[in-house]
Amino acid sequence: GVGDVAPDVWAYVDSVGGWADYHAHGIEAGKFLPHGRATEATDYADFFAWSAWLDERYLHIRKSVGEIAYTTSEPGRVATDEQKRADWPTYAKLIRGLAAEADLVFLYQIEDHSAPEGAFSGSGVYPALVPQVKALGRQAP
Repeated sequence: GVGDVAPDVWAYVDSVGGWADYHAHGIEAGKFLPHGRATEATDYADFFAWSAWLDERYLHIRKSVGEIAYTTSEPGRVATDEQKRADWPTYAKLIRGLAAEADLVFLYQIEDHSAPEGAFSGSGVYPALVPQVKALGRQAP
C-alpha cells in the first residue's frame, strides 16, 4: 500500500518526475470476476483511489499500470482462441478505464506460452487477438 512507502521516497520520485506502478489484476478469491462485474474487482477499483491519492499529493509522478489482465478461463488453463475473443470486450473496457488515469498501461502476458501461470494462464492475447490489440493501441485514451 501507499503507506508502506516512506513519504520522503514519494517526495523524491515526485521531485525527479519519476514513475509509480500499479498492478490491476481484477481478481477476487483467485478468479477473475464475470464480464458484467469485472470493474468491481477490488484491485481494479483501488487503482482509481491510488491515482487520486497521488494526484492530491504529488503533481509530477507519472502513473503506469504494470499488469492488467482478464480471462474467464479456469486457473491453470490457457484460454481457447474463442474464449479470448469472447473475453476481449471486457479486457478492452478494463484497459480503457485504466488508460483514462494512467500514463502507460501494459497488457499482462501479451503472448501465450506453454507454461500456464495460475490465474493468468488465459490472459495472453496473441495470436488470436492481434487485430484487436493493435487497434486498441492506436486509439487515444
